[in-house]
Amino acid sequence: MSIKTKLWIILSIVILVVGGMSFTSYYQGNSILTEQINKVGISTVDNAAVEIDNYFNSLENIVENVSVNVRDIYRTSNFVISDDFLQPLMIDYTITNKVRGVADVYFGLESSGKFSDGTKWDEGLEYDCRKRPWYQLAVSNKKTVITEPYIDGITKQLVISITTPTYDEKSNLLGVVGIDVNLDVLVNMVNNLKVFGVGYGFLTNKDGLILAHPQKERMFRDNISIESNDIIPKSLSLVGKEIIKGKIGFGDYSIDNENRRIYYSPTVKGFFVGIVFPERELNSILTSLTTKQLIVGGLGFLIVLGIIIPIILNLNKSIKGIINVLMKMSKLDFRKDSSNEFLLKSKGEIGQLVQNTRKMEESISKFIFSLKNEIMGVNNVSQNLAALSEEFTASMDEINHSIVKVSGLTEDNSAAVQETTASIEEISSSVTLLARSSSESAQASSTTKTNVENVLKEVEKIIDGILSVGELASKSIEGIQMVKNNVEEVQKFTRIIDDISKSTHLLSINAQIEASLSGDAGKGFAVVAQEIGKLSGDTKKATKEIEEKITSLSDNTDMSMNITLDAGKVMQDIIELAKKTKEKLNNTLEQTHVLDNSIQSVASATEEQSASIQEMASTIDVVSKSVVETTYEMSLIKRSSEESLKSAMTISEESQHLSGSVSNIQKEIEKFKVDD
Repeated sequence: MSIKTKLWIILSIVILVVGGMSFTSYYQGNSILTEQINKVGISTVDNAAVEIDNYFNSLENIVENVSVNVRDIYRTSNFVISDDFLQPLMIDYTITNKVRGVADVYFGLESSGKFSDGTKWDEGLEYDCRKRPWYQLAVSNKKTVITEPYIDGITKQLVISITTPTYDEKSNLLGVVGIDVNLDVLVNMVNNLKVFGVGYGFLTNKDGLILAHPQKERMFRDNISIESNDIIPKSLSLVGKEIIKGKIGFGDYSIDNENRRIYYSPTVKGFFVGIVFPERELNSILTSLTTKQLIVGGLGFLIVLGIIIPIILNLNKSIKGIINVLMKMSKLDFRKDSSNEFLLKSKGEIGQLVQNTRKMEESISKFIFSLKNEIMGVNNVSQNLAALSEEFTASMDEINHSIVKVSGLTEDNSAAVQETTASIEEISSSVTLLARSSSESAQASSTTKTNVENVLKEVEKIIDGILSVGELASKSIEGIQMVKNNVEEVQKFTRIIDDISKSTHLLSINAQIEASLSGDAGKGFAVVAQEIGKLSGDTKKATKEIEEKITSLSDNTDMSMNITLDAGKVMQDIIELAKKTKEKLNNTLEQTHVLDNSIQSVASATEEQSASIQEMASTIDVVSKSVVETTYEMSLIKRSSEESLKSAMTISEESQHLSGSVSNIQKEIEKFKVDD
């Protein structure tokens, strides 16, 4: 891999690192910005809740101030409350606090149920304030209360009432002070709630009923915690249920294919305030901020490229110059080149590398110039050494030829003796083997003769046994013939019994006919005739079974007789074969006697010949050892001579090789181009 490639790889790594840092910054920036926006949203809605509580606290202060003034009037007017004193007070407070959304300030008397307010409303004779919900709520709670929104009967506006009971010094109820608050101020206050200038606010009561909203038609109609088709989708109702639990936080919902986020917080007065923030605005803010980050990162990236690329190009140019110098040196050209002089002006590590390369080039040039002179002297010496080596090799070659001739004669003599020894040993082995084989043959012949005699005796026993079996077979045939004759006699008797049975059966039938003709007198005879008929039937049945068994016995007897006759024929054939075998065994026994005598004679002669050959082999062995020792000594001399010749030849070859190598080196040195 070239340095240029490595430099571009480093640049690519830097680009990847900067890109990775930009991506990480973008990702972490999104996360941090989202977290900051959520914190701002929660903080904004929490401050709005505090502001709403402060607004209601100011309204409650108005009610408390009116209540204090009513008690003062009651005390200073001899404990009598007159409408002449009350109404101017109510009018004054109503006018003064209109900017705070107060529509009317009023007081209801406990003693008479009369009503005084700041609008000079004539309630009529039938009106009794003590029956009104705002009055009863304050009295029952014995403290300042805020009513649910309702349509005011005087102003005909949607209002909420803040009322408080008023007591004298003895804690006797004097009446109830109240103010009606127009919701416009509260609605404007809530509608102005935004996060980063985006979104809108809303206010609900403790049940989730919307009290303030930019869309007035939804006020006092929609409940944020109850799903209602397209107005309150399920995702919004789930967030609404979390809101009325009295927690501070945020939740997401989707409506009309738009994702939105609600930041919500409870108020001390029992209301819940929320700010709806479209996520597209959140994404817009994030995109704007992250785009700025990317622009900054891109500028930084371009600055890095502007710094690194010139450095890489400069390094690449310098390295190319150094490579050109080294390539010229690789071509054995060490002459100075003015085209690379600009490299000497390089600074830093590159300048040091160039200067050291130039010094190395000059040193190599000087070395090669000196080496040329030395090689010429070495070449002359190597040529002289090669000539002397050739003369020494020729002398050693003549000596070696003489030693080879003597060694050849010695080896021939040794080979002849060894062949003689080997022949004697083979003859000795053959004779010994023959003697052993003769002894074994004699023993085997004797054993064979004994075995033939034993077989001959066994054959005679077999013949005698077969003859005995033949006699028994003849007797068996006679017995079977007698059984067959007896069976035929029994068959005759069976036929007679069968005829008697048939006659008895006919007699029984005739007797039964006669008995039936005789009437009652013949009944006894009829019974006898019937029994005779049964006896005749049983006799016939038994006769038939006997006949079947006798027939089977006759067939088996014939089969046994045939088998016995066939066995007799086979026995006769075996007797004839055994007699022939006996004759052959007698002839074999006679031949075995003759063979045994011959083998015994051969074994004796072989043992004598073996002893003579053993003595001859011992003598030849002594001669063979002497020849072998002589041959071994000559082989050592021959080996030494061959090694000396090889050494001489090696010296000659090395001298020639040295001379050739020096010539080659001189030729190679001549290829180097150096300044004189």
